[in-house]
Amino acid sequence: TIISLVVTPSMEITKTATETDADASGDRNQGDIISYTITVSNTGTDQIDGLSFVDTLTSARGGPLSLDSTPVFVSGTNASTATTLTVGGVITYTATFTVNQLSLDEGGVYNTISFSGSSARNPNPAEDDTKDVSDDGDDTDGNTEDDPTFFAVGLDNDQDGIPDLLDIDDDNDGVLDAFEKCIDFSIAPNTDAASFETTVLNT
Repeated sequence: TIISLVVTPSMEITKTATETDADASGDRNQGDIISYTITVSNTGTDQIDGLSFVDTLTSARGGPLSLDSTPVFVSGTNASTATTLTVGGVITYTATFTVNQLSLDEGGVYNTISFSGSSARNPNPAEDDTKDVSDDGDDTDGNTEDDPTFFAVGLDNDQDGIPDLLDIDDDNDGVLDAFEKCIDFSIAPNTDAASFETTVLNT
């Protein structure tokens, strides 16, 4: 009797973000700090060695940005380290970004991190056989894997949690006004806010 055991290495990366309101203004302004927590979990049945990562940070419209420093290793479970992810292990990194003018002008930042490594049973250890790209940890948005972590920044005049540059209806009056900057009024003059999505965004 021949029993074939298939070992499939895998890992899952989640990156979440929180804010420190440096000027206590209540808005997400230049100088405020976005703190990222990155967790990498071994979801397979094989140890993963030689871990390395690439972090990509851009403004909401794709302009290149940089973290304040390279992500820092914080901890590991099950004897995991910064470069070795044991079976059932989880490693944690942290990083920060200080909101600058470009990110403020464009309404937010996108951030992803990808990890790669070689499983213990990899027949060619020189080539990584285990890779993953981070997810934002929010599966309620319909995207359950590999979606970038987005953090909105900027003035929020109506305090609804959506900065004005991204807010369809800044003043919550149900009407798209000229000052509501996220709207292209050449295609949506005097449009009712409630019908904007169906009459403009879906055209």
